[in-house]
Amino acid sequence: MESEPLVTAKNSRMMNYTSEDGSSILSPGVEHDNLTSSGNDKTTDTEKFNYTTLERFHEDALQQVGHGKMQVIIFFVCGFVMAADLAEILALIMSSKSAQFEFCVDDSQRSWLVGATLLGMGVGSMFWGSLGDRVGRRRSLIYCLGVGSIFSGASVTMPTEGTFLTARIFSGFGVGGCMPLVVTYFSEFIQEKRQRVAIAVLFLFWPLGAAYVIMISWFILPSTGFHLSEELKEHFSAWRRLLVAALAPSLMSLIALIFLPEGPLNLMQNGRDAESLGVYKRIHKRNRGSEATFCLSEIEIPSIYTGPPSAPRSVLGDLIRALETLWTSFQTLWTENRRRLTIKLSLIWLLATMGHGAMSSWVISHQASLRDWTFDKDAKMYEKQSLNHSTISLDLVNVRYHDSSFEDFSFSNMIMNHVKFENCTFQRVNFTNVKASYVIFKYSDLSECFFVDTNLGRSNFIESTVQNITYAGLNPECHLIPDFSMYLGNDVMDAGLPVLGIFIGSLISVALIGFCNRSKLIALFLILASFICIGLTIWTYDPVWALVGHAIINVLIAGMWSMLVTIIDKYPFWTRSGALGLSLSAGRIGSFFGVALFGTTMSGIIVPVFSSIFLVLAACIALRSTF
Repeated sequence: MESEPLVTAKNSRMMNYTSEDGSSILSPGVEHDNLTSSGNDKTTDTEKFNYTTLERFHEDALQQVGHGKMQVIIFFVCGFVMAADLAEILALIMSSKSAQFEFCVDDSQRSWLVGATLLGMGVGSMFWGSLGDRVGRRRSLIYCLGVGSIFSGASVTMPTEGTFLTARIFSGFGVGGCMPLVVTYFSEFIQEKRQRVAIAVLFLFWPLGAAYVIMISWFILPSTGFHLSEELKEHFSAWRRLLVAALAPSLMSLIALIFLPEGPLNLMQNGRDAESLGVYKRIHKRNRGSEATFCLSEIEIPSIYTGPPSAPRSVLGDLIRALETLWTSFQTLWTENRRRLTIKLSLIWLLATMGHGAMSSWVISHQASLRDWTFDKDAKMYEKQSLNHSTISLDLVNVRYHDSSFEDFSFSNMIMNHVKFENCTFQRVNFTNVKASYVIFKYSDLSECFFVDTNLGRSNFIESTVQNITYAGLNPECHLIPDFSMYLGNDVMDAGLPVLGIFIGSLISVALIGFCNRSKLIALFLILASFICIGLTIWTYDPVWALVGHAIINVLIAGMWSMLVTIIDKYPFWTRSGALGLSLSAGRIGSFFGVALFGTTMSGIIVPVFSSIFLVLAACIALRSTF
């Protein structure tokens, strides 16, 4: 037999929602700052009391419906949304090298291919988070995933860098709302005493999205730089197909969300009591079976109706209504009793992600420089060679010619990769059907030479004397040529080990989240990450240590990231999505400055030093806070 109703009448001002054993449903250790009033808080004391009463009713209802199949379904759907967030970023990182050569942009401009999405995500996190507090988390999730998917799909067809960046900004704007909305949406179906651990476990899907992108990159992207140069001649190149494949988590979660209910707490907040009761019954039936009876009724739902209900509208109508109330929603995060917490959280996210973003950019470029240095160190050296009246058709890879002469000579049907001619002389030399990558003529003299069907051009000549040179065939449209010795396995390793670090860091946070002081744990993670940054400045020429050190930093940053997600219990439920969106917005903007600006304007050991400073500053703020 089912238990009796757990609540009293709807209009009683002395409601006391309790469990069947007489104890309070709410955790006694949880603070509810929505019970405290402030002169700057536009929510009246009566409304705060009603909101708190509503939360207690919600806890009682969740206890009766239990945790079962419905929560499992919602968990996996929300997990796919979390996976879509990081999959969007990593797919761009993995494809940016190919896109760089197709759009013919240098390394500093290449960073904007990723930075544009981060900038859009920074704005989108704040917008969609506030929208979710007003029109519902599930509906806002559908909107943001729809916007992100549409513009992500459109970006793969863009022919120029400018149009591509514009599409990526808007796709980032859409995807940016995924994390704040999905965390608050998922939390509405979990009892308060289990929310922290449940959300931390949900965070494990974040690196799984990146793992999916790494796996499909292995099958889609060309394996070497030479294959990349050939593949770029296709109309729809491989990196564009990778971006399309990376949309799978977004599309799957978007379709699944259509069949899931809205969060019942948000429905009651907007005066839609009948719909919220239907959600409770639906969960109860799924978890306990059709024969079980749900005891609560609509008359027992506490009334906090303060305006017209947010009835289903068109997308445009919802957006107009959201814009009208967006500023009001944003202001609730800056009332007197929440201002300090909001500022501290935003600064921690901003500084920590700025340091991490700059460090990530530095490690990736540093790994490439170390590989080039190791490759060049093993080059074959030829000095004072005299090659006359002959032809070479064998590939030249990693070769250096010094003080050599070539006369009546032919380089034909071959590949030149990392070849340097220094202080050499060329007379009546033919370069026919030569595919070149990183070929340099330095301090050399060339006269009466022919370049036929080759990508060698004037950009390959450095301080050289060129006379009577003839070019035949099509000149390459872009002066940038992929490094033929580039190997996709290196990129997979550079991305795979840090992603594994993120997964391990998330597991650590799951294990520690219920037993440790979160403020001190966040500070510890950030301080340890700063020490690793300093260590990388000491052993700068060890490629293994650079990659492993970066993976350890990702472990620590992921642990901090997971901990910060659980701050939703510090904000009342009607502001949680906006609060989390604001913190994530600061984090995305911090990553933007770290990756797109800071990480590309400084070089050497300066970047790790400044990254450690940012991380220590964030740790100091965490030590002075209480989460």
